[in-house]
Amino acid sequence: IVLIAEDDPRVAGLMRAILGSTYEVRLFDTAEAALSEAQAMKKKGEEPALLVTDQGLAGKKNGEALIDDLRDKALFPDLPVVMVSGSADPGMDAKKAVFVPKGGSILQPLKNGITQAYGLVGKPE
Repeated sequence: IVLIAEDDPRVAGLMRAILGSTYEVRLFDTAEAALSEAQAMKKKGEEPALLVTDQGLAGKKNGEALIDDLRDKALFPDLPVVMVSGSADPGMDAKKAVFVPKGGSILQPLKNGITQAYGLVGKPE
């Protein structure tokens, strides 16, 4: 399962097209909705393989806040994360932008970067 927090339907559609043939993809347009799903997954004993989040989400929280919530609440502290942004935000914490607990790196462009994530988190059976 890949959680995608993206408020632009075109970008969300692209991410779903890239990842949907291999993973179950769950899309959310706010950090709050993605966090709620993560909490529900934890209660069910499910674990996502990857979080892809936009930095600038609609709603009260941005992508960094979503990542912080997932880690602070100890939901999925080792969840691989890719944070994307349509603009160069000088305030964005680059250390949170790509978190790959097993090591490695994810490069741009987005399609290549997400495709490389397969090798880091494994393809579902």
